[in-house]
Amino acid sequence: MKRMAIIGAVAAFATSAHAQNSGFARFSATSDTIRIQGNTVFGFGDYTYEARIRVATGSALGHIISEQRDSFEDKSIQLDSSGNYIMSGCNGGPTGDFRGTIAGLPMGEWMHFAYVHRGSAVYIYINGALVETRDHIGCYGDWADSWMSIGMFRYGAGYIPQGASPSFLGDLDWIRVSSSARYTSDFTPPFECEIRSDADTQLLLKFNELAGTPTLVDESPNLFVCDVGVPVAPGVTATAPMLGVIEGGYPACGAQCTSDVDQNQTTDGNDLAIILASWGGVPKGSPRADTNGDGVVDDLDLAAVLHAWGPCP
Repeated sequence: MKRMAIIGAVAAFATSAHAQNSGFARFSATSDTIRIQGNTVFGFGDYTYEARIRVATGSALGHIISEQRDSFEDKSIQLDSSGNYIMSGCNGGPTGDFRGTIAGLPMGEWMHFAYVHRGSAVYIYINGALVETRDHIGCYGDWADSWMSIGMFRYGAGYIPQGASPSFLGDLDWIRVSSSARYTSDFTPPFECEIRSDADTQLLLKFNELAGTPTLVDESPNLFVCDVGVPVAPGVTATAPMLGVIEGGYPACGAQCTSDVDQNQTTDGNDLAIILASWGGVPKGSPRADTNGDGVVDDLDLAAVLHAWGPCP
């Protein structure tokens, strides 16, 4: 009976489609914004901000994601096309801001960006390679009345209202915020189809909605409502980033076959061993063991490996 179940799973896998939407959001004006109705919580632990992003050539320093109430909040990432950045500003100065320049930032090209707090330091990775390490100051500011947005941001939250701070210019394929250190060394950047929500996910947007969609719902357990083109507070002019952009997008899944769990370009005993070792779950270290992305490693994933045995096409 078990053999018949596996054969049936192989047939189902071979005939089913696993298409991924390659849509992304384009921020073409400094007033483009998405209001996020909610707040992330890190406590005093680790965290990770990561995104598949393309910063437009010539983009001035602008906000990618921010969560602040006045000047006493630390959740802010700003970047320009020359690699200049401001991250985790806290009290607006050297006591908490991380300011610098990332040498050789791929201007106008898709890249995986990760900003990780781990232990007593923060780390910046570009395309999976560590490019900068800084001592951590330890300011988190998990305020329930903070304002949070992607793109243009306005400081204040009713305390010290200010004008709008500009959005970065460029494209976002997806963005994820986690209350854990996702990466501890250089790594192979994940594709969109490998980015899934778990207990550590604080925010997850993939921007696959159609053009003109007014409200996004994030895929994290928080299920934040995200209003497109709405400022975090009245008094500033806001515009909507363009959704549903496909041309020139980044592949949602890699060129390698999904059965090649260890990515050595062949489906073999190593992949089978990973499947068996991961049975019943999806360990953080082996997310590709869940070959069909249904959240569990089971007969379907075993069948995928057996069906595609040998070199990847």
